[in-house]
Amino acid sequence: MMDDILEPMKAINDDNWFEDWFDSEYYHILYQDRDEAEAKAFLNRLMQKLHFENHHKILDLACGRGRHTNYLASLGMNITGYDLSVSSIEYATETALHPVNFGVRDMRKPFGNNEFDIILNLFTSFGYFENESENLQVMHNISKALKPNGIVVIEYLNPDKVIKNLIALESKHIENITFEISKSIKESFIYKNIKFNHNGENHDYTEKVMLIYKKQFEKYFSLTNLTLLNVFGNHQFNPYHESTSSRMILVAQKL
Repeated sequence: MMDDILEPMKAINDDNWFEDWFDSEYYHILYQDRDEAEAKAFLNRLMQKLHFENHHKILDLACGRGRHTNYLASLGMNITGYDLSVSSIEYATETALHPVNFGVRDMRKPFGNNEFDIILNLFTSFGYFENESENLQVMHNISKALKPNGIVVIEYLNPDKVIKNLIALESKHIENITFEISKSIKESFIYKNIKFNHNGENHDYTEKVMLIYKKQFEKYFSLTNLTLLNVFGNHQFNPYHESTSSRMILVAQKL
C-alpha cells in the first residue's frame, strides 16, 4: 500500500513540488495501476454510509484526472471536480462521459462560499504543503465552501502504519522506464525520491507528504468551524486503530 498512499514533488526544497510533478506525464505512468474497481467499491460504500442524494452538490477536491468525479457523475450525482493540475483537468474534461463541472483550483485559495453539501478529499490529497498554516488555510477554505451542516470526507494515510512499514528502496519497471524509488522520513514529512532515465535524459523528482495525526486534524477542525463525526480505518469503514489501520478516513461536519 505504500505506493498508493504516497503521492507526488519536484525537489526537497521546492515548496510547490506538486505543480510540476502532477502535470508530468511520468506521474501518470508511475501511478497508472491504481485499482479502479476498488475505488468504485469504496465510493459505493461511502455513498451508502453518508446517504448521498442526487440533489446534493458535491465537490471532489484535488480530483486529479477525475476517476472518482466521473464515476459519481455516472451515478447521476451533481458533482464538481477541482484540481491544481492543468493537464489533469484537461484530461478529465475531455474524457468525461457525463456532465461534470471541472476547474483548475489551488485549494489554498478560496473555492466557494456555502456552496457544497459534501466535499471529498480522497487518496491522500492533503498534507503536501510546507507548513501548518497552509494546511489550516485549506481547511478554512473547505469549511467556507460547505453549506451549514455540510460534510467533508478526508481520506488520508495512517502515519503510524506508514512509519512502521516504510520500504526504503525499490524499483518499478513500467512502459520501458525503470523507476528507482527511495523513501525516508525527515522531521514531520515522508519523502519519496523517484529517479529514472527516459530517452537518454535523467529525471529526478521528490514527493513530500506531511505526517498528520488524528489529533492534528482535530485541531484543524476545531479552528475552522468543523466538528469530527467519525474516523474509519480502511475502505470497508472499519474502526480506526492507530497501530494497524491501513488508512485514516475522517468525516467532519460544518457547525
